[in-house]
This record gives sequence, structure tokens and C-alpha cells, in this order.
Amino acid sequence: MPVVDKTGLTNFYDFSVAWDPQVRQQLHDRQTARAAVDKILNAFGLALKPDTAPLEMLVVKNAK
Repeated sequence: MPVVDKTGLTNFYDFSVAWDPQVRQQLHDRQTARAAVDKILNAFGLALKPDTAPLEMLVVKNAK
């Protein structure tokens, strides 16, 4: 799934996210993954929001 950066931030940022085994399990489970990702992003003041903006994409039909 494509993710488009609309934060408006122009600098480079280096950060890491550490999680415990419980969060790791939540990320592997489709039922709880989105909530876990939202919680992690929220800690940085970020969020994923659905959008219908056009997006350029290259589709490769055959690769040898």
C-alpha cells in the first residue's frame, strides 16, 4: 500500500522504535495491526489517513 508524506517536514530525521513482544505479536495479527501502528505513529504526532489523491505508479508486467 503506498504511503504519501504530507507532513510538510523538509529536514531529515533519524529515529528508532522499540517494541516489546506483545506489540510485535499485535503487528503480525491483521485484527490488531492497524491499532498498533496508529499507537506507534501517534507517539510521534503522526497518523495514517485514507486519501484518493492521484498517484504515479510504474507497473511491471513481466520481469526476467
